[in-house]
Amino acid sequence: METFAVVSRKLISLVFALVALAPSAAWACPACAGNAGNSVARMVLVGLMIAAPYVASTVVIRIIRKGEAAMLREAPPEARSR
Repeated sequence: METFAVVSRKLISLVFALVALAPSAAWACPACAGNAGNSVARMVLVGLMIAAPYVASTVVIRIIRKGEAAMLREAPPEARSR
């Protein structure tokens, strides 16, 4: 367990260093980095990038809940007392 903690600390430190040293252009999406003006397409892309994690997490939560419900249906009666 101690080895895992050391490895994970080193990995976190490496990721933090890479993020801190990244150039500012790396923070922009490919569509926004090359455009100078504001456009509807840019706003739509930014909106989709903001919404993507919420959509992905909703799908994952629904899959987990369906799996849990299926497990409870198949469990013996004494295990269902949640």
